[in-house]
Amino acid sequence: MLINSELTAIDFSLRELVQKIEMENPTLSVLAARQFRYQVTQTPIKISISKPRKYNILEEFILRAALELKPPPTEGELADVLGLDPIFLRSTINTFKDVEILEVNTQDKIIITPQGRKFYQQGFIPQPPEIQEIYLVNDPLVGKMTCHISPLNQKIESELPNLADFVNLENKLIDVTSLTLESFQQLIQESNLGFHLPEEGKVVTSFQVIAPEEILWEVVAVLVTRLDDEIKIQIRRGNEMVNSDQ
Repeated sequence: MLINSELTAIDFSLRELVQKIEMENPTLSVLAARQFRYQVTQTPIKISISKPRKYNILEEFILRAALELKPPPTEGELADVLGLDPIFLRSTINTFKDVEILEVNTQDKIIITPQGRKFYQQGFIPQPPEIQEIYLVNDPLVGKMTCHISPLNQKIESELPNLADFVNLENKLIDVTSLTLESFQQLIQESNLGFHLPEEGKVVTSFQVIAPEEILWEVVAVLVTRLDDEIKIQIRRGNEMVNSDQ
């Protein structure tokens, strides 16, 4: 994996980590340890989040009337049935039209849409989408993307050797533009940001790259370990194991 001469000693900055590892694993020896840097990319992404809410009594009456009255009522007829001021009723109907729950045909009849029927059965109505900016970090070392609410801090460790000089990382980068909405939704869920929770009616409905990707540096420790007669290479970020190869 790495040129042997690049791992011939234990970096001073890693001695504490090495001591901790050997104390926790008495039969394991760390033969060499050194820090390396490698590039990750960070891309700003704008996402739209739909979060339905429970409808109130008035909204339920309007939806039920549009669903059950035959023929469908006009706005004025519905106001008479409910005993409400047409101006007050119009505001709620217009809100429903904006989120495509209701529509008004050429005879001014109020019609519930298929989507409206679905929401009515579930007891929820959609709200205008919430817009959120997040950051998509593409990490070639682990070959995966993660989403973050805040951007990562720039890390410049120019004196450290570049891991990419010894390991081919480029072929592990994932093309952001190849992500489908479904794969992006799964990525959001795996990142545990709480933005895509279909079981709670909270759904990411779209995503868009809003700025070019930025290159950042991450720092890892590469350790050569021996357990019995087995030699392994560990890659650690802090106390976290990133990867392990023989």
